[in-house]
Amino acid sequence: MAPFFTPPVGDEAYQIERSLLCDGSSRLTYTPSSNANRKTWIFSTWVKRSTLGIENQEIFSTGTGVTGGGVAIYFRITNTLGVYNLNKDFGAHITNAVYRDTAAWMHVAVLVDSTQVTAVDRLTIWVNGVEITSFSEAAGYPALNLDTWVGDSGHSHGLFGKAANTANAFRGYGTETYLIFGQGGLTTDDFGEADPQTGSWRAKRYTGAYGVDDVYLPFSNNASLVTLGQDSSGNANNWTLNGFTTDDSVVDTPTNNFCVLNSLVPSGVTYSEGNLRAAISPTESTKASFGLDEGKGYFEVTVNTLGNTYIGVCSSAAQDFTNFNPDAESVLVNKDSNIYAANVHTGLDGLPIIAVNDVIGVAFDATNKKVWWSRNGQWYSANAAAESAIAVSEVEAGNSGYDFSAWTGDTIFPAFGTSTTANNVTVNFGQRPFVYPPPTGFQALSTRNLPDPLIRNPKQHFNTLLYTGTGAAQSITGLDFQPDLVWIKSRGLNNLSQFYDTARGATNVLTTPSTSAESTEAQGLTSFDANGFSIGTDTDVNTSADNLVAWCWKEGVTPGFDIVEYTGNGVSGHTIPHGLGDVPAMMILKNRDAVGNWFVYHKEASSVPEQVYLTLETLNAVADSTLPWNDTLPTSTQFTVGASGWTNTNAQNYIAYLFAEVPGFSKFGTYIGNQSADGPFLWCGFRPAFVIFKRIDSTGVWYTHDAARSPGNDVGETLYPDLAFDEFVWVNGDWFDFVSNGIKIRNTTSDLNSSIYDYVFMAFAEHPFKYANAR
Repeated sequence: MAPFFTPPVGDEAYQIERSLLCDGSSRLTYTPSSNANRKTWIFSTWVKRSTLGIENQEIFSTGTGVTGGGVAIYFRITNTLGVYNLNKDFGAHITNAVYRDTAAWMHVAVLVDSTQVTAVDRLTIWVNGVEITSFSEAAGYPALNLDTWVGDSGHSHGLFGKAANTANAFRGYGTETYLIFGQGGLTTDDFGEADPQTGSWRAKRYTGAYGVDDVYLPFSNNASLVTLGQDSSGNANNWTLNGFTTDDSVVDTPTNNFCVLNSLVPSGVTYSEGNLRAAISPTESTKASFGLDEGKGYFEVTVNTLGNTYIGVCSSAAQDFTNFNPDAESVLVNKDSNIYAANVHTGLDGLPIIAVNDVIGVAFDATNKKVWWSRNGQWYSANAAAESAIAVSEVEAGNSGYDFSAWTGDTIFPAFGTSTTANNVTVNFGQRPFVYPPPTGFQALSTRNLPDPLIRNPKQHFNTLLYTGTGAAQSITGLDFQPDLVWIKSRGLNNLSQFYDTARGATNVLTTPSTSAESTEAQGLTSFDANGFSIGTDTDVNTSADNLVAWCWKEGVTPGFDIVEYTGNGVSGHTIPHGLGDVPAMMILKNRDAVGNWFVYHKEASSVPEQVYLTLETLNAVADSTLPWNDTLPTSTQFTVGASGWTNTNAQNYIAYLFAEVPGFSKFGTYIGNQSADGPFLWCGFRPAFVIFKRIDSTGVWYTHDAARSPGNDVGETLYPDLAFDEFVWVNGDWFDFVSNGIKIRNTTSDLNSSIYDYVFMAFAEHPFKYANAR
């Protein structure tokens, strides 16, 4: 049965139908019958990576690629993107940015025009609509009027691999590929565009002309291997598929991105077949690249080798994947049909004993918190002591499922593992036809089936502005909203962080790591403007030639942000109303009238967060005390402070910044370090724009990062609210990555990823996962 999905509407009307799954032993080849315009050409394609860190994964090449004469566009072992043209005095261009996102699609366009007088105009490289200008290697540009190998009838051309053989083959998915000659006016904008509603880069239909040498490969006709390679430009410049089967034609595309296994989860798992097949080592496990906050999902698992197979679901609270069955919020059935929850046998049996080649179906309801299993199309009760077959109508009615409504994690993921013996499974989330029909109402796991997030374009509620000081009054613009909180920090000077908000009014500033009371700075931030803010001559915000960053938030129920002013009364249990409309996940509170700490409440700082606190201006670990929050959890209408002078001194004024978690826009989470370069993966449900990390079980700095200062991975530009330092740039190895569905830690520093230690984070989105491109 084909995967089913809701029909496209509105701005999603242009749809790419299919892609090719490339697993390292396949490629497409073509040799032009005559020479094209080899001076001017553009190559455009969409790819979704699956295997990282393998040398020379070519997505386009001529001749024998890098080891012989010809062009190669490829991902290096360092996961950078390279463009080579050997033996033509072209040299190499290698990006500084790395591309290690395996959960989403990215658009790559390379334009060569050797007729351009200016050398740098003869080669431009674009990723997701943004021109790459930062290179670790840029050894020259094509010579003036150079005839490249691309379009040369004497050279075979390779797509998603080398033309000559399977060496350097691409691993992942590829689709919507164009090769256009002789049109120097074309750019990446002819093949993609910024979505007017979400701001993310999306595919669009090419409407330009085709010359006789041009190629368009949509891979949409999967009737045979021959039809899959047909050129749809009208020129019949058809390509030959080598090493593929028709099963490699899938409906995972940039316009409907499907779930895969999450290879960024640190585990003893070897992935293949586009991250749909997993060889799982003993006592290890993995989970899917995304899950559901609400709605009903279905997936199938084919058991290739049995081992001690475990199959089921887990929640976003199950961060630890170092054993076969995460210790928190998971439920999986094993090969002997026993259902385990949080690593404990429940006494229930969900299936008959599993055998090799069995197809296990899993249906789960993220809204009503239930899960069911089927074996070779037969459904079984998930709350019976012995195997008990049930009709599919029972699943559709919500009966006889395993109930996990007590879980606290908000996202439910497919999960897989093994205990003492290795196993091997292949998972289908719907990118291929299901073997058995899903229960009615249960959908394939793809972005088209995800609900629309409340906030489609996060830049309308949070954004980062970079600017350079002039020493003279100036307006800083670039926002899509009038900000209510502006946090400014010099990147080049050891200045304090400056906090301005609309509740206290312009020119009234609080600073950190200082504990000082509020002061008035007439030449600081002088106004909150419709698309930014204005500043005077104050050197903390406008030193001439200094580079600065401003993190800006819009207040409101929709973005889950409220600014609350209150006056202390000195009485324990003082309740403060707020307007979030939801329970705060994080609160930052400061006394305006006197010296005092910046108190921080974080919902994950402890199992009893109302009994602990952090301080934004210090490196201190989480501290135990019931005084700041009066040993009382915040609610959707109020928070509570104690009698302590810290948060409730009589007759003194306080400011509090309150944040609620908004799916697809903000995340306030926790993780446990593993002191490995293959560090924890932090699910956010979006591609981050901003994050703060803090170690909480010991001293450690607050790390502050954003996608504006670090527009490409890895993310290494650091500022600290607890230290009045200039910006630190990590240059001695990987730090961490912002990816389409969260954050991948890649550094072993104790402040970020020390073994078995605890951390909290606060993150805001650049794009919700439903619309995010790979980074």
